[in-house]
Amino acid sequence: MTDSHSGASIVAVDSKAEGEVRHQLATLAVQSSLATVPDVRQLIVLSEIAYTVPYILRVVVKNQDYTNETKEKIEKILRTGLEMCDSTLNSFNPKSEVSLINNLPVNQVHQMSPILVQVMECVVSVFRSSGGACDPALSPAIYYARKYALENAGGSPLNSPNTGIVQEFSELLETCNLNDSFSLNLKDGTISKKLSHARLDFGSVSKGFTVDYVIDELMAAGFQDALFDWGGDMKGIGRNLYNEVWRVGIVEPPKVEDIPKSVNKLPSGNYIRVMTLNNEAVATSGDYGNPVITTGGVLSGTFSLKIGKLIAPRVAGIAQVSVKSASCMYADALSTAALVKEHISIARQYLQTWTYLRNGTLDYCFYSRQEQIVARMNQIATEDDNMKASRIGMSFPARVIVVGGGLAGLCAAVEAAKCGASVVLIEKEKMVGGNSAKATSGINGWGTQVQIQRNIPDGGKYFERDTFLSGVGGTCDFGLVKTLSVKSREAIHFLSSEIGIPLTTLFQLGGHSRPRTHRVPDKPDGTPVPVGFTIIQSILKYIQSHFGSKITIMTNTRVTGLIDSDFTDVDQTPRKKVKGVHYLTSFPEQPDVEGELNADSVILTCGGFGNDHSGSSLLHEFAPKIESMATTNGPFATGDGVKMARAIGAGLIDMDKVQLHPTGFIDPKDPTHPTKYLGPEALRGSGGILLNVRGERFVNELGLRSVVSQAIIDQGSVYPGSECRFAWCILNKKAIELFGFGQLGFYKDKIGLFRDCANVSELAAAMQIPEAVVAKTLTEYQSVAQEGRCPKTGKTVFPTIIGTEGPFVIAAITPVIHYCMGGLVISPSTEVQMEVSRKTVFGRNKPILGLFAAGEVTGGVHGGNRLGGNSLLECVVFGRIAGDRAATVLQKQPVALSTSDWTTVVLREVREGPQYGHGIRVFRFNLPGAWQKSGLSVGQYVAIKGEWDGRQLLGYYSPITLPHDYGVIGILARVDKGTLSEWMSAMQPGAAVMMKACGGLVIERIPEKKCFSYHGQTINKIGMIAGGTGVAPMVQILRAAMKYPYSDGLHSLNLIYAAEEQEELTFLELLESLKKDSGNHACKFDLHVVLNNPPPGWTHGVGFIETSTIRQNFTPPAPDLLTVICGPPVMQRVVKQILSALNYPDHLVTTVDQVPQSKI
Repeated sequence: MTDSHSGASIVAVDSKAEGEVRHQLATLAVQSSLATVPDVRQLIVLSEIAYTVPYILRVVVKNQDYTNETKEKIEKILRTGLEMCDSTLNSFNPKSEVSLINNLPVNQVHQMSPILVQVMECVVSVFRSSGGACDPALSPAIYYARKYALENAGGSPLNSPNTGIVQEFSELLETCNLNDSFSLNLKDGTISKKLSHARLDFGSVSKGFTVDYVIDELMAAGFQDALFDWGGDMKGIGRNLYNEVWRVGIVEPPKVEDIPKSVNKLPSGNYIRVMTLNNEAVATSGDYGNPVITTGGVLSGTFSLKIGKLIAPRVAGIAQVSVKSASCMYADALSTAALVKEHISIARQYLQTWTYLRNGTLDYCFYSRQEQIVARMNQIATEDDNMKASRIGMSFPARVIVVGGGLAGLCAAVEAAKCGASVVLIEKEKMVGGNSAKATSGINGWGTQVQIQRNIPDGGKYFERDTFLSGVGGTCDFGLVKTLSVKSREAIHFLSSEIGIPLTTLFQLGGHSRPRTHRVPDKPDGTPVPVGFTIIQSILKYIQSHFGSKITIMTNTRVTGLIDSDFTDVDQTPRKKVKGVHYLTSFPEQPDVEGELNADSVILTCGGFGNDHSGSSLLHEFAPKIESMATTNGPFATGDGVKMARAIGAGLIDMDKVQLHPTGFIDPKDPTHPTKYLGPEALRGSGGILLNVRGERFVNELGLRSVVSQAIIDQGSVYPGSECRFAWCILNKKAIELFGFGQLGFYKDKIGLFRDCANVSELAAAMQIPEAVVAKTLTEYQSVAQEGRCPKTGKTVFPTIIGTEGPFVIAAITPVIHYCMGGLVISPSTEVQMEVSRKTVFGRNKPILGLFAAGEVTGGVHGGNRLGGNSLLECVVFGRIAGDRAATVLQKQPVALSTSDWTTVVLREVREGPQYGHGIRVFRFNLPGAWQKSGLSVGQYVAIKGEWDGRQLLGYYSPITLPHDYGVIGILARVDKGTLSEWMSAMQPGAAVMMKACGGLVIERIPEKKCFSYHGQTINKIGMIAGGTGVAPMVQILRAAMKYPYSDGLHSLNLIYAAEEQEELTFLELLESLKKDSGNHACKFDLHVVLNNPPPGWTHGVGFIETSTIRQNFTPPAPDLLTVICGPPVMQRVVKQILSALNYPDHLVTTVDQVPQSKI
């Protein structure tokens, strides 16, 4: 808890500041936008000292608004905010509201002002979550501790030789808290004192509240660009004078010995971090704030309830905390609560509990004087800007062709251009957009600012569960779903912050457990803003303004095939590489002009096959039962990309999984038309209900699309004059309000798909059902909706309660072909994969070089049924990944890793499960280029480096992927124990680390002799002994050895695999399958597993690896046998002694780590 004297933060905001900085990049980031000053904007600056603390308010206005009247308006808002703080929260003002409460008699109830209620809500929530930190009722104890320290050379009352003082102070510590000192009812807004000495002090949040208030009032008055800094508590909205987001540089705290000299002086230290503020706030708390300078030393003004005294400035532990939040008041409170945690790991864990909460943690920065540690928040699935710039700088600019101009194609083009590529986007229609432009449901995302501001608890585990549940019956690849999930927040941020689309309306669609589908709000007059069309048009404008010279768009041009070449890999596997496209383009005077366009990479984003009725119809081939149904797809949805890639050997997946959407509108004027208007998901999401021709509800309207569609079909009712199975969709006035009057007007008045019904009588007449039947159904629905559960359908979410009170609108709806879940097989990095006979635990790593894909042309994401809102999300997430990977194929270095330099690698996917072992995960990283190989030898290991809690962590791992695998390297790591476990377990796809080649076995392959070589000696036999995760290098050796031609040349492979418990065994299923498969090769693989604590029914080895174990189950000594050992040091030492005693040649017995590693 910080008292009201504290306050001076040391966050510097002068973006022109120069000087010696801790990190030169921080200075460059602060100054990056200062090249030129726009001549259409002016800066109004107000600065002064208020209540002993200096402030500075910057407001950017247009030239025409740069007037005295404008300045006076701003001054009035500022003055009102400061006066409000003084009159409500200043305990040193005897007339303030908080002083009034402090002077109340015990049990006298005070009705708090709305301002005080708001402040109380903040401190109570932080107080409860932090175990007593940020407690405004602790002030009597703080005052006592300060007074005692000043009079007793910095001592604590708890250590006083006077037992009376100890007892008196102990009683204060016991009673001076919100729970024991006050009766507080936030709901009623009342407070009363329980104890006569109870007092409140809001010094830790009063400045933060005022900053929030002033910024909010400025926005309400029409000022959209401002930064207010009061003593280091600050909030920024809009853009600065240079039309960039506000940047603030966080300065290192003073040294302990310099604290007395820094009182009342501006911060002058080096920058340790830069934060951007985009309608966000940052506040800093330090152990130097409001120091208590005594004859015995310096103490901080911050009190720790845990130790019962004022915090002493620290060399070790946390010296300073900066927290970024949507609210400056909450940032202030949270930074104080984190500071008293003392240890970085504990403070991190605390602030993480506030992630994704309203006004919670958006970012943080800890500083420890010991080793000058700067710890920052781990942003999940995010690559640091500097690391990304370094990675992109490792490639030459590429030529990229994007086939298809929907959302995935536009996102791919933008990202490729941002990475330096020259892009040609080819669209066969006369304008871009495709089915994306027709999308109405919205785009999903969890952990977004919109969710946070609405206090909607969501997370990846819920999103992924909903996606998997919806996709039951098809393939939801774990890696693809995880990438879709962890990148969803970034996708929404890209569209809203970078492209400028206000995705501020939130809905809960069918199949979702949380509201997470984002849309654009209606216009003020109620006119709907179609989300898909708006996104497409906004990105087009962005391309024109940012990448006009980098992205060329060719319309009326149809790609007819891929230009590819064949080559043979090192294992004699036939491979493909794509080098461009064949196309037909049309001109007014010359239709169907053939052409070829060469490129370094091609991205297929040309959609699905939901309207493919061509001679080579994919609907007819894979989903013949529904090919005659109506569709929402445009005539362009003919599966061109699938057909082209399939023609050169691309793998397909889930091609029979074609989604029916339950609400395609039947136009009563043309009921047989094969293409239907899509009834948005919001029809049901707003509370609309479905009735059959008997006037009965028959399904949970918010169920999965597949379930609702099938339920309509099962009713067996056919709309007159058509072959469409149908049901009636009904909305009442409240549901219409949620759906949007403007949006309904489009479908009802412009298209004529809805019919107005004033009451139940007219509603029944429209459906030709007896009125009594309809009234009974609506009455029953109203009853179950009020109870919160429908026993008939299982419905538990009721956005609107529909009863017998009109008015209503009604439309006929029918299931329609809407989306193709199946398509091309891709990796989580969007490389299109060749057709393979089977997928192993290593995934399908056989990419067609130079070919990438994203969007509906791909499969494996949505399984048997796509979750509403995931289509646009998929386009943004995988479109951007594809653009990045396609743009960086031309690497400056032929191989990715070396022993001399660190390389940035991005995490592609994480795999875990029983097949990998307990506490084990497989991490697959993208090499910088999709065509690159690692440059390692078999058995060579790598180092990975990254930051966690401000420290550089380093780990060594043996790859399980093969040296000749393109664009990827995989490692096996424990995440349940060890010094790196927290860091590794927090890694999500999209995160980046540094990687470097190290030492190891360095086994060379000699394909012409079909053998291996070790230190120049021919190896025809390999024996391996592994313990625990030491099996990782053995897996790589086995995979390499069982590839042609070595599988026909090597004589034998042998592995003894030992572990304590069965759950520690990794890749056992794979090893047993390799043993079985080796029967088809000349090289036989023998496996012997040993457990020290075997489960009941165990039939393999028991105990430890002993002499008898090796003698009975291992290849005998031979001059061409290489024996490799990897496991715990004790095991390795014992095994080497046994092998030496059994006359295995020492120079051919080695541990994986025996070779000296390169200097890290």
